Amino acid sequence: MAPEGQDVHVPVQQLRPHPLNREIYGSEEIDPELLDDIRESGKIYTPLMIVPDGRVVCGHRRLECAILCGHLTVPCRVQHDLVTE
Repeated sequence: MAPEGQDVHVPVQQLRPHPLNREIYGSEEIDPELLDDIRESGKIYTPLMIVPDGRVVCGHRRLECAILCGHLTVPCRVQHDLVTE
């Protein structure tokens, strides 16, 4: 992974949702506007926030939309200072 604060493109298969995401937010439905935007532009403008082991802390819906659009990598910002438990 990259040094903290730098944006890098990470293969989607190396990322996994944080286990508390569903507990906190419940079942998140795909936002059709977000999906259309990513599909039309081919880009994710706001990087996902992840911790060094590849757990997604912020950006679960962006990741799901990117996967549905066939993206092999997504922009991520690695945060080394977050406590993920």
